[in-house]
Amino acid sequence: MADPLILCLPSKGSLADGVTRLFEQCLIPVRRARGSRSYEATIAGFDDVHVLLARATDIPSMLDAGQAHVGITGLDLVQEHLGEGASPIHIVMPDIGFGRADLVVGVPRTWLDVTTMDDLVEVAEDVRHLHQRSVRVATKFPNLTRGFFRAHGLTDYRIVESLGATEGAPRGGHADLIVDLSSTGTTLEANGLKQIAGGTVLRSQACLVGAGRPDAWTSDHLATLGRLVMLIEASLTAQRQRVVRAFFPSPGPTDRTVVDPLLVEAAWTEGDGLVQLVGRAEVGRVPALLAALLDAGSLASSVDEPGLLVSAGSQALARFRAHLGTPSS
Repeated sequence: MADPLILCLPSKGSLADGVTRLFEQCLIPVRRARGSRSYEATIAGFDDVHVLLARATDIPSMLDAGQAHVGITGLDLVQEHLGEGASPIHIVMPDIGFGRADLVVGVPRTWLDVTTMDDLVEVAEDVRHLHQRSVRVATKFPNLTRGFFRAHGLTDYRIVESLGATEGAPRGGHADLIVDLSSTGTTLEANGLKQIAGGTVLRSQACLVGAGRPDAWTSDHLATLGRLVMLIEASLTAQRQRVVRAFFPSPGPTDRTVVDPLLVEAAWTEGDGLVQLVGRAEVGRVPALLAALLDAGSLASSVDEPGLLVSAGSQALARFRAHLGTPSS
């Protein structure tokens, strides 16, 4: 057998749980080899894929080092890695539907006058003037933090090592403020912190990222990646859209200008004295579509929630091929 495509997945945590759910929805469940503590796995239906399980934080570096062709991890971790300098990794799909969290600036709630990034710049100036030091920022994302602060004119600060839970650093006296991930804000609040307006460094989620060196890929590898991307995109599309069927008495509606704009795609057929519509609609448009079908004279309509909705071609894969300089097959 030819060399397999090496896929690196998170070994534990919320990202690993999200991958498990996604791949089950794609009908390609992940199966760990030799028990639950193994760091190797397979995915059903992909005999040409070898799965490595690793810490989410290590996956960008593993792709950089040529240890894997493609991986799933957090966009925050990828962007932090890219901030270290030139890197051959490339984001294939920036959002695969789970792992959502924001990288935010958190300051003590006792800083009543600090509500915006401009206020924080003024506080940094006050700390320098009154205490002859820089404000201390605890974070595990120094590259993203530096870039964000630079863009907002905050230059007088010092990044301190984030030991343990970053949110506890100000309360423990190790830092004045933090830059950390937050999904609900609950942990910030529990540690006496608040997010400030304009203080969102990055909106993050799970992403699919690939090795960006052309020599790392063969045509077989790209074909396998194409099948994997097809299933992931089919799952994401199925979450956003519904399949709608409707029947009309023949000859059926001659004016479809109200119905068709509410559909992503539609197929109208006629036979056995009926006109049948089979189409796909975004979830939010389904109520209006059903009303439009009734107004158009439908005898019956149904809405189905699909497991997978496959579309021809993939813009994500085409962009990745273009990055590699490999023409689409």
